[in-house]
Amino acid sequence: YVLGQINRPGEYYLNYPVSILQAIARAGGFAEWAKKDKVIVVRKGGDKETIIHFNYDKFINGKEVGDNLALQPGDTIIVP
Repeated sequence: YVLGQINRPGEYYLNYPVSILQAIARAGGFAEWAKKDKVIVVRKGGDKETIIHFNYDKFINGKEVGDNLALQPGDTIIVP
């Protein structure tokens, strides 16, 4: 799922490996008021949920380049 300040929020299937950037692009990109520096991924693992932070602005500027993580089935991206 991709939720929040995104142009086409909704459920997206992972038929092949997808990164967080690819998922955002698939969902139509950021809406006008999106807080690109505060994107989070909620990942379920058993009984726990893990919050993974993603700062799009830093990534695009060449910082935190390793943060373009591969998504897993059941991940939810939230763009505040």
